[in-house]
Amino acid sequence: MGLIFLWFFVTIRSMIKFVLVGFLGAILGSFAGAQIWRLRARQLVEDKKAGEKVDQKELKKLSPLIKKISKDRSRCLSCGHELKWYDLIPVVSWVAGLGRCRYCKAFIGWTEILLELVMAGLFVASVACL
Repeated sequence: MGLIFLWFFVTIRSMIKFVLVGFLGAILGSFAGAQIWRLRARQLVEDKKAGEKVDQKELKKLSPLIKKISKDRSRCLSCGHELKWYDLIPVVSWVAGLGRCRYCKAFIGWTEILLELVMAGLFVASVACL
């Protein structure tokens, strides 16, 4: 009986560790995705200033992301609505909203959820290999 309890305790501890590490990976994946969009928006602005031809449709879509870093908040790329903290919970908020913005109902896209899941998986795999 003691061995079964010990095995169960070790398994539960491992599962909790994997869930926490996976959530940390999803958070960092979400952050990385947001930074990629911001970097692209700033790149378009710099290209336009340099006189290069830029896609005006893409620039208009990403223009809400061009803010000072101190005032920079995540926004919906369709309606520009500033997202609340509970809209930014990795994987959970995407699944709860069925992949759509809570405010304008526009489809968010697969890139964000895939990036969060891949990062979560890589973090869990790295801990599992230890």
